[in-house]
Amino acid sequence: MLKITLGGSDVNIVERFRYSKERVTTAAIEKMTALLTKLQQKAQARASGPYSTTGALESSILPPDVYISGYKIIGNIGWGEGVPYAQALEFGGKGPYPITATKKALLMLIEGEKVYARQIMHPPAPKKAFMSQSAEEMRAEIAEGIQEAVTGAISG
Repeated sequence: MLKITLGGSDVNIVERFRYSKERVTTAAIEKMTALLTKLQQKAQARASGPYSTTGALESSILPPDVYISGYKIIGNIGWGEGVPYAQALEFGGKGPYPITATKKALLMLIEGEKVYARQIMHPPAPKKAFMSQSAEEMRAEIAEGIQEAVTGAISG
């Protein structure tokens, strides 16, 4: 059996923890929201350019959703439903897929020559990992930032 008795300055520490719970929670949520917003912007920048010619992919990356669940503070970012190819670009395609002309024919340039076809088999999309690479690059910054926010709230 382990018995711990607090007295003197230890009581002040316990009291500071008791009254700082809300301050710590607020600081952690605010910092996580700020860091995930930065992550969202990083993922949007990575998704633009060669992966998105219309801007739809980067626009579909949603703002962070940060909430409390039991004793956990959970933060999520992801993409919306309006861009069905987002998952294929993030994780890579599962295999070749057919593209069928909706009008007379498909037009492609192959080695500078125009080629027409009714249907083609498109190769699987390569993995671009615009979200997971951004998250990996920010992993340490997110952990350190939240730790600093919590430490500051406890000592403040």
